[in-house]
Amino acid sequence: MLERREKYISNIICLFFVVAVFVFLNALFIRYKYGELILATADNGFLRLFENKRRLYLLEVCIPTIFIWGLVEIFSIFFLRKITSKTRRVVMMSAIAVSILALIMSGCLLKVGDYVKRQIQLSQTHWYDNNKVVIHALGEVDGHTYTNSLEALENSFSMGNRVFECDFALTSDDKMVACHDWNVDFLEEFSEENVPTKEEFMRVKIYGKYTPMSIDEILVFMKENPDVYMITDTKYAESEYYEKQFKEIVDASVKNNCEEVLNNFIIQIYHPYMHEDIEKIYHFDNYIYTLYQEGYRGDPQQFEEYAQFCALHDIDVITMNEEYYSDELLDICNRYRLQLFVHTVNDEIKQKFFLGKNIGIYTDKYN
Repeated sequence: MLERREKYISNIICLFFVVAVFVFLNALFIRYKYGELILATADNGFLRLFENKRRLYLLEVCIPTIFIWGLVEIFSIFFLRKITSKTRRVVMMSAIAVSILALIMSGCLLKVGDYVKRQIQLSQTHWYDNNKVVIHALGEVDGHTYTNSLEALENSFSMGNRVFECDFALTSDDKMVACHDWNVDFLEEFSEENVPTKEEFMRVKIYGKYTPMSIDEILVFMKENPDVYMITDTKYAESEYYEKQFKEIVDASVKNNCEEVLNNFIIQIYHPYMHEDIEKIYHFDNYIYTLYQEGYRGDPQQFEEYAQFCALHDIDVITMNEEYYSDELLDICNRYRLQLFVHTVNDEIKQKFFLGKNIGIYTDKYN
């Protein structure tokens, strides 16, 4: 009776060992053919595995597994019978340890933990689920765009908009203000050669009548209106500039006692290296990879590389010029479970077209 039970247990352990080997070979196959699990599950080749790689899968996974299973059976039949019960138990425990190690290595190869974390994140509600319209440069006021003024923000807010993109620039004393650049025609006093201090900038009315804003005023507005989200357009791709900008945002939130508002900032990055640098300053919950500084012109293969980067770094949104949109790019976003936005769309027919496809838009005015 005892011998029969040991035989039964040894058969279960042998089966567990073979299953672990099968899982490990699958992990190797997926990792080196399609990448880690986050990328593999969005790869059309992986989704059509048994259409285009059946022979390869058979040779690299199935046949090696069957071969190892045969060796295990031969070992258990001819070797286990001839050793003592104590030695048999040592062999079985070793087989269990190797099997567990193989399963752990499989998870590490495919980065299963990151995949599960990503799925949990995607299952939650995000700012873009109910907000597909981003008001560009805080919106329009009296027909004027790009003012990034308090009046533009209040006008857009009064029309029911809650997600805004704001242009940010550094003054000569390294303070953050809402300004597209220093060569705009409505700020004749300033230029790239004559950058003002924050105090000088705040004293000058835009077009002679609109109120300029610094990061302080924006933070206070967001604190008073907690359903507002602010997308940063910081322009610079040089670390010496954008690191100053994001440190200034964080420092200003502390100074104005509204650190909770940082959760409603949506950080636009222009190149992959920016993400890591900004995360060292502060962990922002929301990012957008915007492609205009990449010089993107609609190539699907290049776009898929951007999508892969986003998926691997928990970035949920890609923004691109609407001129280069194609349904193929939307399909890539859908496979990687990314939200696509396009800019800048002011034509109502185009707005309806993109929103009808569940594509977000940046626009100067939306009521």
